[in-house]
Amino acid sequence: MDKQMAPTLDQGAISAQGLISTTHKSPALYGLGILAINIILQSFAGYAYFFYIEILGLTMTMAAVVRMVYAIWNSVNDPIFAFLSDNTRSRWGRRHVWLIPSTLLTAVVYILIFSVPGSIQGMTNLFWYMLVILLLFETLTTIITVNYVALFPEYFHGLKQRSSASVYYQAAMVIGIFIGLTLTPLVYRAIGFTGMAIIYAIASVGLLTLALLGNREDSHMQAIDKVEFMQAFKNVLKDRSFWKYGITITLVLFGMNTLPFTLPFYAKHALGAGPELASMLSGAALIASLVVLPFWSKLIQKGKMKKTFVLVILVMSLGTVMMCLPPSTWMATSAIMVIGVAWGGSWVCNNIFRADLVSQNLANTEKHTEALYLALLNVLLNMGGILQSVAMMLASFFFGYVNGENPGSRPDMAFRFLMGFAPLAVLVLSWFSARSFLKDYPERLAA
Repeated sequence: MDKQMAPTLDQGAISAQGLISTTHKSPALYGLGILAINIILQSFAGYAYFFYIEILGLTMTMAAVVRMVYAIWNSVNDPIFAFLSDNTRSRWGRRHVWLIPSTLLTAVVYILIFSVPGSIQGMTNLFWYMLVILLLFETLTTIITVNYVALFPEYFHGLKQRSSASVYYQAAMVIGIFIGLTLTPLVYRAIGFTGMAIIYAIASVGLLTLALLGNREDSHMQAIDKVEFMQAFKNVLKDRSFWKYGITITLVLFGMNTLPFTLPFYAKHALGAGPELASMLSGAALIASLVVLPFWSKLIQKGKMKKTFVLVILVMSLGTVMMCLPPSTWMATSAIMVIGVAWGGSWVCNNIFRADLVSQNLANTEKHTEALYLALLNVLLNMGGILQSVAMMLASFFFGYVNGENPGSRPDMAFRFLMGFAPLAVLVLSWFSARSFLKDYPERLAA
């Protein structure tokens, strides 16, 4: 990116067509939307598979197939919905017109995930029900996430605004994860999975509606030219930083994304405890994440973006090594808190890296394809779901775990593998791609 373009781009005052935006945006209200989305997504990520495998008896391998199809479909539809969003023109804006109806539909489908009809009998029928309802859920949540995340670089400009807004973003994410992962075991033990789903769905609809009403889209975005899909697609794929960062963040976040799914299984089979311990462990991780958010943000604001990201990978590696050690409540708590510290740093870095890369793409192409760019990054990130499904199959194959009714002879090792050994192996690979990405990443974007 040309050096003279950086101040204009960082200030975010002028678009590629010279249109000026003066609309004030509230980071706190934007954070409410992140909170709403994460209550749904994190409770789903942490307990949907546990519900179908441990409670309903679906086999691990069948669930792994669902996870793989889910990841592939997620990769396919992300750029499609993102392109449609970038080219939408309406009185409600480009993004809001998608967000409002899909929020209501997502709430309904989310409830159906945890409310399997009694007529669904047998392993095969349960498999097909899970596959269909999860693909529908994925489609709707993709529409929500590609539109809402694309609003971040449009609302907030430059390192100062983005790092400040990122704190609200990440704090809301941590609170959403706290509700979705930490409180969920206590909630479903008290009122059942269906009751939990209804409460979370109502809360999420209310919070996201408030966020959308409080932060309106800039009217000048309606005047920008529409873009052709293939040209926009090619512009993104020609960006070397896109590929290097996409591969790096996919590998770095593999373990972090596997942990919510694995934790309730790990607490039960490796530590011999109930859902209360899973709640405590996830709570410890999230408290650690929240406490260190200001530290990570301050480190980045000092212009040490590259060093911060390297430190995040080192801390995450330490946590996964600890997870590989013989399990105990003390060791699991210590390891999960170390991973929580890395969580906080990865979220802050990821937010700013993505926003900077979107801004760089705008400067290079003079085309507003924010949602498409972020969605194509998500395509790479969703490949981590395929890695997760492979890891699930390997855990079942090597250690004999089938489901809650037939855990095999070494269920503890199956979930130690998913919590520690597999993420550590993938993190080692991430070092190579991270070095290549950071070598090309210009510090002036973060300065």
